[in-house]
This record gives sequence, structure tokens and C-alpha cells, in this order.
Amino acid sequence: MLSQGWASGGCGGLGFAIFGLFASAAMSAVSLSRRLLLAALPTTLVARPALAAVETWDFAVSYPDANPHTRMARLFAAEVARESGGRLDLAVHPGAVLFKAPEILHAVASGQVPVGEFPLQTQANDDPVWGADTVPFLAPGIEGAAKLYARQKPLLERRCTQAGLRWLYSVPSTGIALVLSRPIQAVADLLGQPIRPGSRSFAGFVRALGAVPATVSQIDLPEAFRHGTVRGWFTTLGAAVEQRSWQFAGAVLDLGAAYPRNAVVVNDRAFRRLSADLQAALLEAAARIEAKAWASAVMLQQDMRAKLTQNGVQVLSPSRGLTDGFTRAARPVIEDWLKRAGAEGDALIRSLS
Repeated sequence: MLSQGWASGGCGGLGFAIFGLFASAAMSAVSLSRRLLLAALPTTLVARPALAAVETWDFAVSYPDANPHTRMARLFAAEVARESGGRLDLAVHPGAVLFKAPEILHAVASGQVPVGEFPLQTQANDDPVWGADTVPFLAPGIEGAAKLYARQKPLLERRCTQAGLRWLYSVPSTGIALVLSRPIQAVADLLGQPIRPGSRSFAGFVRALGAVPATVSQIDLPEAFRHGTVRGWFTTLGAAVEQRSWQFAGAVLDLGAAYPRNAVVVNDRAFRRLSADLQAALLEAAARIEAKAWASAVMLQQDMRAKLTQNGVQVLSPSRGLTDGFTRAARPVIEDWLKRAGAEGDALIRSLS
């Protein structure tokens, strides 16, 4: 059973609607693949020997141990072990101890590690299509994020195939919010204010809002807020909780401006060296974990809101006027991303409308 905000139940109608975007297509496709793979095996291989050898793979994870993405990686490893009858063991290494987050994709592609997890935005400087999930207000809200992933996934799978990788799964973090020293009534309240962006896209968004991008390390944020050298911080609700923002911030504006995602990929050569039933077990576990994680994304967002509120932070939903103001400010940022992403970016945006 999924836990720690990734549970498969209790996420309400919206969660189950999002689950439906992934579960039916993903699981039916994997089930068909599994049947075809197993049908190709001799009967003696389908009946697993009592003392089958265990294949152990290192699993490079970029996030720290307590992060929901790392918990998801551990659940995935457990699901793979269950599906494979214990014959495929994924040894999870969190906290970027094997490779730094931007290095993981290339480490997996080159065979330095067979499977890895990384934030999509770490590849966006080289290829903007990877970073569509962090473009502000391109696909706001969890439903928008799910639709974006459905349209973006074939583009990313193609890139993985070209790099010698195989796509396994991708799940969202909590939505990007604005942590504030005090509440705001209008976008104009941000004019000239120092705000820490969380990515290249949000640096452009800060400037479009008339604010000033603040270059402050995350560890120095509490002191920067206390001294007024930072007045705002675009980050996920989950990161606001991890950073204990109640110790320095007065309010959090829950914008849902974007839902950054991770990716889990496997080296294709390593995958093809697996027996057909282990390949099927890996793919089926990935499809199941992805569907459950998306189904529980709404509940995870609610859990983070509750933790902030319990610790004395005002968690606010934006007014219609604020939403309109943020959306207008995001237009030049989206246009800039479109220029860099080219025809694929244009097709991606048109598919969202």
C-alpha cells in the first residue's frame, strides 16, 4: 500500500479522474506486452526455478531520503521485487550520492548505472522540451499537469530511445506556490520586490512580474527573509514544508502555477539483457506506480497545505484578480519557451488547447 501522501485511496473524484488518464492505457499496454513477452518464453522458463539468480541494480535517485519522490522510488523497487518474485532487486541510492541530478540521465545512458531518477528540468538547458513542466501557467493545476504529461510523454520517450534509454515512469511533485513574507492583494504588490525563482522559467517570470530575481541559496533563505533581502520564493508546497517556511514566512499563495515532474529511466541495453518475464515485471511495476502516484497527487497537495497551516502559515488560494494577473505575466515567458522549443513546443501547446 502506498503511504506518506502517496496512498492509492482517499484522493477524491479529481484524483481518480487523473488516475483514469494513466491507469487504463498504461496497464492495458503493459499487460499486452507482458502476455506477448511471456508467450515467447519456453514453458520451462515461465515456471520459475526455485533457486533463480537475483539481479541487483543500483538505482540513482536525485532527491533526499525523506522526499516523496524518494519514497516513490522505494515503493517502485518493492513493487519490482514483488512482480519479479524477488529476482530483480533495485538498490535505491537517494540524495544524489551516486551522481548529481543533472548527471543522472547521462550516467544511465552510458551504462554507469542501470536505472536512475532525476527532475525533468535538469535537462531543460540543453533541450527546452524537457522543461515544459516548469513553464509557469503553461498547464496550471493538477489536471493541466496530467494533460501536459500525456502530450509531452511521446516526445520524451523518443529522446530516451535516441539516447539508448527506456522510459519507465514520471510523477509530479506538489504544485508551485509563492512563499511570501506577508500576503499580497495584487500582482502590483510584487513590483521591485526581491523574489527567489526556482528555475530558469521562473526567473523570467519574476522579471515579468516586475520583481527582482534574488540569487540566494536555499540554506540561506530563512536569514534572507528575516533581513528582507528576499520577500518571496517560488517553490513547490512540498519544498515549503521541507524548508520549514513557517519559521520565516507569513503566507503561502497556492498558485499551482506548474507541477514539476521527475523521470525514471533504464539503460536499454541493461533492460534487453533481462529475461522477458523480468522485462515485463519492470514495466508493469512502473505503470502501476505511475498511475497510483498521479491518483494521489491531489491528496499530497492537500497534505502539504495542512502541514503549513498547522504550523501557523496562512495558505491562501489566489483571487480571480491575482490569477488573471499572474497568467498575463506568464505570457512572455511562455512565448520565450516556445521560441526555444521550436515546432515541437508549438505542437505541444496547440495540443493543450
